[in-house]
Amino acid sequence: MNRYPTIFIIVLFFVIALAGVAFILFRPSSPAPVVQQSTPPPVSSTVSVPSARSKEAARAAFQQAVDRQNIDNTKLYETSIAGDYALQVWRGDVMGGEALLKYDDAQGRWVIVVSSGGAWGVFGLIKAGVPTSTAESLRAGLPY
Repeated sequence: MNRYPTIFIIVLFFVIALAGVAFILFRPSSPAPVVQQSTPPPVSSTVSVPSARSKEAARAAFQQAVDRQNIDNTKLYETSIAGDYALQVWRGDVMGGEALLKYDDAQGRWVIVVSSGGAWGVFGLIKAGVPTSTAESLRAGLPY
């Protein structure tokens, strides 16, 4: 029996197991509350964005969820907001991905819908319940 396919299957099994464990650890058990910013975020002169719906508020909500168990040394990068949705890019020592957040008007804060490894595509966002035009705007708001 050739040992390379066997080694490949064993390594693949461990990679999938590690991804599953990371998904479970980074999946919030409850929505993360938004930390109040000490200074208001900059506002465009052509578009007025309520401070609770700012990129900074979305980042703060995700950061607070990550801070609970930051075993992968997770850092936050770009944030894209369109309508009631936000995409937060994150990378750690082992994994990276994007989190989909939704603004909850009743609670007045950003709530994490899904955070997983990899990047969201427009079709994946639509399947997650994001309207098509909003999904396209979210993707367009990120540099890649």
